Amino acid sequence: MAAFFPALMVLAWKLRGRELAGVAVGLMAVTKLSPASLGGWLLGTRQWRAVSAAALTVAVILAISVIGAGWSSFVDYLDVARTTAPSTASLSGLTGIGWLSEATLVGGALLALVLGRWPRWSFTVAVVVSIIGTPSLYLSGWVALLAVLAPFSDGPSVGRVAGPEEEVEPGIDRRAALLGRTEGG
Repeated sequence: MAAFFPALMVLAWKLRGRELAGVAVGLMAVTKLSPASLGGWLLGTRQWRAVSAAALTVAVILAISVIGAGWSSFVDYLDVARTTAPSTASLSGLTGIGWLSEATLVGGALLALVLGRWPRWSFTVAVVVSIIGTPSLYLSGWVALLAVLAPFSDGPSVGRVAGPEEEVEPGIDRRAALLGRTEGG
């Protein structure tokens, strides 16, 4: 997972505004709950089709899992997850405050949602929170922080600047891009 999640996070950023960004977020969220904080980024930046794709991805994979392994296995898994102690490297493990990791995830996802007018910041917050907010944080989990570089890899095209009437990206006009904001999804 050390390379899988950062790759999916970068893919979600690169495919933002498309359904496949939601599929990437859904794949991560169904594998490990903490990347669901990226849902705050999708919602805040009004990527409604990607939000729908993420929800559908989670629903389909959960349905396949329940059909394949059975309902009792699914319930057993939830019991194990509920009763497992947080790792010593997690916020909950470091502080002894059992709910701190989960509160960080929820608070961070809400912050990413509020920062939706600034997509790069929203995405960055969601990525960081998905790592520091997991109750099962281990050293290999820090690798996913590399994904925070993705929004800053979208420099302007060399030798070409969008004209005053052109969109910088689909759905983002030039003035909004200069201010680092978007008006829609």
